[in-house]
Amino acid sequence: MAFFPPRRHKLMRALFRRVFRTPYYMIRTAHDLLLVIDEGSAVDRRLARRKRADAEQIARFFTLARRAAERLGKPFDVLDASTRKGLFAMLAAHEERAGDILAFEADIQNRNQLGAQLFLNALSRRIEVLPLAIGGSPGHAHRRFAEDSAAMGTILTLDPPRGRRQSVEIQPLDAVISWRGRLVVGAIDAREEATGFLDGARRTLAENLCLWQIETGADAERLTALAESLGLRALDVLGRDRYFTNIPPEILKA
Repeated sequence: MAFFPPRRHKLMRALFRRVFRTPYYMIRTAHDLLLVIDEGSAVDRRLARRKRADAEQIARFFTLARRAAERLGKPFDVLDASTRKGLFAMLAAHEERAGDILAFEADIQNRNQLGAQLFLNALSRRIEVLPLAIGGSPGHAHRRFAEDSAAMGTILTLDPPRGRRQSVEIQPLDAVISWRGRLVVGAIDAREEATGFLDGARRTLAENLCLWQIETGADAERLTALAESLGLRALDVLGRDRYFTNIPPEILKA
């Protein structure tokens, strides 16, 4: 199948709906990555619109990660629990200095979509996908997944008017990984449990050098205060994304 430039996306969407009877189509992004786009998802529509801007933002972030890895003489390991459908993890896989790469996806539909993307990009063996959500304490939550919410797509939510009900495993980050002495680069969606996420990552923060992009919600200021109390310092704010690190400034300095 041929893949077309952005100006032809509308034509391709119409073709797939009419001929193949599917709301899915594919686009190319940075590093010739193929993304499977679900026309019914606000997250995916945003990815299709912002694929260049998102890739450039992530690339700038990886510039810092690469600099730290070179000066520390170690690879950087990657956590992707963001809303960008695995784009962060897949771009990380093209970084020479990247080590272990973990992606978290609790929604089974999104997980299947991510699996298809990893297969298409020959990254199935490079990126490990964990079927859970990151939170403050372990357990299971019976929640609904909004199909197309105003908060940018398919997200965990307590009670949307319509949605798919799933039993979701939730684990603190400290219970999922036992990394120590590593350089950990992460993109985390913490809109639902901002402070809970950090509470569940205390050991990881204490025992590793971390460079994290955290997508926040209404309690962004509380998250920032907790992050600073855990030894993180704020680097930048871009929209809802806040950047934190505990890496010494001289290591990140250009």
